[in-house]
Amino acid sequence: MREQMAEHRTNPVCATCHKVMDPIGLSLENFDIVGAWRSRRGHPIDATGELGDGTKIDGVITLRRALMRIPTCSCAR
Repeated sequence: MREQMAEHRTNPVCATCHKVMDPIGLSLENFDIVGAWRSRRGHPIDATGELGDGTKIDGVITLRRALMRIPTCSCAR
């Protein structure tokens, strides 16, 4: 999957969205289609990535921490 997404990022038409979405999706790779945790998918799962702001993530926990640091607008309170 990681290799397929890398190909999309080389295409300028696809790269803008994939740069944002791929790290989020890859950090959730440990969950299967029904939400069960898995540690392998034919090979060990690599859930590492880097968000658009440069924040390094290595799975769902660091993704959550990164997202929780983003301030919300006052209308959402």
